[in-house]
Amino acid sequence: MFYMLIFIIKVIFMSLDELKKEFAVKFLLIAKELEICKRKLEANNKRIRFSNLDRLFYTIFKKISLKIDYYISLVSPETVLNWYKQFIKRFWIFPNKSKKKSGRPETSKEIKELVLKIKNDNIYIGYVK
Repeated sequence: MFYMLIFIIKVIFMSLDELKKEFAVKFLLIAKELEICKRKLEANNKRIRFSNLDRLFYTIFKKISLKIDYYISLVSPETVLNWYKQFIKRFWIFPNKSKKKSGRPETSKEIKELVLKIKNDNIYIGYVK
């Protein structure tokens, strides 16, 4: 889904020349940062909180434009790269939805007793000195 979003946005931006594309990216980033700052003022927080959609927005535009590092002012470019890594990591992790123990099922008590009986009856089979 992440790559689909990037592809769709790239197709939209393909029709623009470089100057218009750079201007559009810059405008969208400034608008997003303004939205985040307004949200911070409304919540009266000292620290800026980024939602998952904010992080997704930054990572998509990082993949689209290489010059995004010059326009970002709220977060560092390394932070955006870390967010991208987290999105990819979450995409490829498939959590165990069942509450059962993971791994091999436990061997029944009868089979364990049978194996121990065979072992004790035939102590020297397979032993080479």
